[in-house]
Amino acid sequence: QVTVWSYATGQKVQTFDVEKPKEQVKSISLTSPTRLLAFSDARVDGKAQRALRLFDVTAGTEIKKLAFENAFDLTHCTISPGGKYLAYLIDSENLLVLEIESLKIVASARFSHPTYASTKGVAFNSAGDRIACGFLRNNKTQIRVVDLATGSSTVGVEFIGDVAYSPISGNIYLGTSLEWLPGDKGWCASGSCIVDAESGKAVWYIDSAARLGSHRRRPA
Repeated sequence: QVTVWSYATGQKVQTFDVEKPKEQVKSISLTSPTRLLAFSDARVDGKAQRALRLFDVTAGTEIKKLAFENAFDLTHCTISPGGKYLAYLIDSENLLVLEIESLKIVASARFSHPTYASTKGVAFNSAGDRIACGFLRNNKTQIRVVDLATGSSTVGVEFIGDVAYSPISGNIYLGTSLEWLPGDKGWCASGSCIVDAESGKAVWYIDSAARLGSHRRRPA
């Protein structure tokens, strides 16, 4: 069961069932003031499957669902400005873009890596026409940019280190993995590293060699 509250009034907007008891809801996200996207166990075409499910927040009813066999991870997805599209990195090689209202795939991109790479985040820019995808390979963080108009991808930057590691807690960073800076000037990676798009360099970061204290500094 999901309850939605209004920030403006502090009042409850709607309570509705996303799934039956004993069945699991993996994640939920408000994509707009009237739409909620959930990933849960569900019956699709008469079969018990994992599915992306879209709900009308005002009415508390399900609008549409899509069987989605891949494990859903919120750190691998991002919603476009305005809540129209969902971009999801299925793995380090495949990016899908879905229109949220129809749950239809409207774009895709494929990446190739010389060796195994793990995903480290995905983010729309403020205009919603480019997507940044972060990867870690051989202790190097790489950010690739996908142009949605052409479907092409380019390597934006690559630098040494895993920016997902938090020097403050000594654990993996749990905030937003990748964010565009205003004006598409670069990215904030894992809350600890500012990357300049033009130079391709990390221009400010928290020294991951230090677990505690204030260690913000610019690279030498």
